[in-house]
This record gives sequence, structure tokens and C-alpha cells, in this order.
Amino acid sequence: MRKTILSIGSALLFLAAGAYAQSANSSQANLNQQDRDFANTAAQANRAEIELGNLAQQHASSDAVKQFAKTIVDDHTNAGQQLKSWASQSNVTLPSGLAPDDSSTKSSLSSLSGSQFDQKYIQAQLQDHKKAIALFEKEVNEGQDPQLKQFAEKTLPVLQDHVRIAEDLAGKMGMSGKTGLSDQSKAVNSGKEPPK
Repeated sequence: MRKTILSIGSALLFLAAGAYAQSANSSQANLNQQDRDFANTAAQANRAEIELGNLAQQHASSDAVKQFAKTIVDDHTNAGQQLKSWASQSNVTLPSGLAPDDSSTKSSLSSLSGSQFDQKYIQAQLQDHKKAIALFEKEVNEGQDPQLKQFAEKTLPVLQDHVRIAEDLAGKMGMSGKTGLSDQSKAVNSGKEPPK
């Protein structure tokens, strides 16, 4: 009798675990490819911006670059927490490491210091944020998950502000401030007022 009860208990536990795993998998299966790709890429991009921003706060020579890096860390930490909250509610597992390109950027920046670091960091920020803006715009336009779309819509202006700040810093360093933008009218140093 006792063995039967234990066997039934084990079977129920096994079925419950299987149902939970199936529920988690079906949540991920319910995401379309766009939402899945966006969530994974955004998670890795947030992680990269936080790590690069922390690195910049240690290696940058310019106080303005250090302040920008702090803003990057704060804003991307906030965005990362929002994305993790969505993932937890949706039973979705997000990647926790860096993408290979971001790992390579971090490695190359780690060997630099002073004004050389400042310029390469700002250049990387312009390139990374240009990609991020395109990623978030695509999610706004093509995503199916309402919470992910709302996250993308809410985060997009923050990313655009990051580009404008990076462009301004690039201009002050004698670099072309427009290299990271697809829409030149958003450039702070283009002579036009940035859109609000």
C-alpha cells in the first residue's frame, strides 16, 4: 500500500514537472520569431552596455565620458530589469552572456586608456546604439507580444537620447558626430534642434 502511494506520488510529481516544462516551452513557442530574436538580442545588448559602461567609468580620461558611461549603466540596468521581469512572467529564458561582437569590443577597449579609450568607447556607443535603435524600431513595427512592444516603445527614446549625447561628445572630441546615425536630422551637432 505504501509503495503504491509513493508510486502515485512520484507519478504525479513527474506529470506536474512535465506540465510545467511544457507550459514554459509553450510560452516560448507562443512568441513569434521576431519577438524571440528581439528579446534575446536586447538582453545581450543591455548586458554589453552595462559592462562597457562600467569599463568606461574606470578607463575614460574625460569626466564627460565617465558621466555618459554612468548614464548608460543606469539606463541599461533599468531596461534590463524590465526585460527580465517580462521574461519571468512569460516563462522565457534570456541569454546572460555577451554576444561575440560585444565580447570582442570589450576586450579591445580593455587594453586602451586616456583619450584613445574615450574615442573608441564613443565610437562603439554610436555603432551599438545605431544597431539597437534599428532593433527596437523593428520590434515596435513587427512585434506581436504587447508587453515587448510596449517595452520597445518606452526604451526607444532613451536609446535615441544616448545617440545624441554620444554624437555631442564625438563632436567635442573632433570626431564626426554623425557616424552612428541613419537619420542625420537627429544629430545634436548638425545645427538642427533634435526632435523631442
